[in-house]
Amino acid sequence: MEGPAYNATTKAFSMGEAYGTFKLACSQENIPLIIASPTQLKKYFTGASGASKHRMIAAAREEGYAGDSDDLADALGCAKLAKDVFSGTNDMGRRSSLEVIHALQTKMRTQRTTA
Repeated sequence: MEGPAYNATTKAFSMGEAYGTFKLACSQENIPLIIASPTQLKKYFTGASGASKHRMIAAAREEGYAGDSDDLADALGCAKLAKDVFSGTNDMGRRSSLEVIHALQTKMRTQRTTA
């Protein structure tokens, strides 16, 4: 799941409610959840942590996405990142992607040992 952009000014309360509800549901169902920051997601999916929305859409199109929604492009990136983190693969094939995967796997291991 992509974490919120902390400098965003739109719909803060709705975002917080949806974000919290999703995290609670995952916790109640024992679904492992790793929060990737927006910069981590961009680095994984495009190779650049400062990638624009247009670059995220372009990366999604390279993966077979045909739409124009940056939210759906982000969702595709999140899904691919989650798959790689949990399966230990690097389907994007980039060193930058591998760095993000390893960072999130380390975070996940740390969370398990401190829980």
